[in-house]
Amino acid sequence: MTESGWDIAMRRINNEFDIPQFLASALVRKIAANKFRLPAADRQPFLDIVSGTIPLIWSPMQLVYDSPDKKDVDKGNSPGRLIYKALAEPANQVTTELLMVTPYFIPSPDESRLLKDERGRNARVRILTNSLAAAPSLEAHSGYMHYRVELLQEGVELYEVRALLGNTRGSGQSKAISRHGNYALHGKLYVFDRKTLFVGSMNFDQRSKNLNTEIGLLIASPELSSGVAARFDALTRLDNAYTVSLSDKSTDKVPRLVWTTRQAGTVVRYDIEPARSAWQRTKAKLLSMLPLDKEL
Repeated sequence: MTESGWDIAMRRINNEFDIPQFLASALVRKIAANKFRLPAADRQPFLDIVSGTIPLIWSPMQLVYDSPDKKDVDKGNSPGRLIYKALAEPANQVTTELLMVTPYFIPSPDESRLLKDERGRNARVRILTNSLAAAPSLEAHSGYMHYRVELLQEGVELYEVRALLGNTRGSGQSKAISRHGNYALHGKLYVFDRKTLFVGSMNFDQRSKNLNTEIGLLIASPELSSGVAARFDALTRLDNAYTVSLSDKSTDKVPRLVWTTRQAGTVVRYDIEPARSAWQRTKAKLLSMLPLDKEL
């Protein structure tokens, strides 16, 4: 970037975020000193936005959040807001596609019915969550294990991100860090019909719904929604994720899962859940036997 480009970036930071000029200048100079620079293939939008290479996208948005008196609100004993009700409204209006990125996935009965209703309207439902190898919490993964077969039988498309990405572009993590096989999802994103986008703190799990107080933004922007959908498509490719499906073996008496991915250019299918170790897989199965879902 030329010196004049940095001056433009400094003015944009100063004007857009209303911070003192000396702080804007310090931020830009740190970027210029490569302290925040990433390789071109892994670069995030920040530098392009502040330099004016790509414009900011201004869109209507709504702040949605849980009342601190969440339990009383849910029981009808106190006025207030509940984030899951605010998200249920656009979800119930989906006609073509619902995209979900959630690190933890343990749906409540109401949420399971919502997804079933989506499929009943022939809407495409696609979910990206962590694989066992990438799972930050074995307890949460053990709860998620209960729902995969039913989801797939309903026609939901299920993807589990790998801990070792084949292609880091658009992942939010550089190649240098990703080569250690430490990738895991943490962002919570929902896209409704590629018209409205949610970004916030709410996982699609029972802890987020019943215990935590969550917050996020509902953004009415087809452009931003399409951008998130493009990243979803990149992360769910076989190079980066397992496509989870039901086995088509006629000898199976009970539904069995299959994980399909691509490694070193070759498509690979696993009949046993991929994990960092046999012990990790065993611990997850043992935890899945406990009635923990409402706490996860």
